[in-house]
Amino acid sequence: TIEKATVTVSAPRKSIYVGDEIPELSGLNCNITGLVEHDALEGVTLAYAGTPNSSQTGSYAIVPSGGSFAVGNADNYIVQYQNGTLTIQDNPAPTYVVTVNGGTGGGYYKAGDTVSISATVPAGMAFAGWSGDGVTFTDPSAINTTFTMPARAVTITANFKSSSTGGSTGGGNSSSSSNGSTTTTVTKPDG
Repeated sequence: TIEKATVTVSAPRKSIYVGDEIPELSGLNCNITGLVEHDALEGVTLAYAGTPNSSQTGSYAIVPSGGSFAVGNADNYIVQYQNGTLTIQDNPAPTYVVTVNGGTGGGYYKAGDTVSISATVPAGMAFAGWSGDGVTFTDPSAINTTFTMPARAVTITANFKSSSTGGSTGGGNSSSSSNGSTTTTVTKPDG
């Protein structure tokens, strides 16, 4: 007696996100192993066990069945079928970048996350507050503060001013100017 060879027909595994279209099974291929030489098993059909619902997470078996030997003798084989799986998973929440000029706390955050930022005060300067991209800071005048991440990228700037007003021996004129993230105060001596 000749021992029969085992042919394994494995259905594919697929993953989609909630809201995606359920894949048509007619376009998917099975993995078939164990055939001898030029023998060929064709016409395997696939079906879902149950009706997949792409509006919620879940798993559904993809069940292979049928098929016939286009080349070779079916009496020489034992055909085993292995189910595949369609997995429907939640969409990952997108992240957005926070760029912090003059401080720390930048990185990638999801909308709604609480973002903690800290100013890095340069020597000779004093912290003058936070500004940037229409976010609302818990305390815009505090060196360490937070804000709620919007659903978009944001740039936050720590603003600084000179911590000394300079020296003057007489009267004089004083003026102040700002160049973005640094505010400088200049005092002119009488001339």
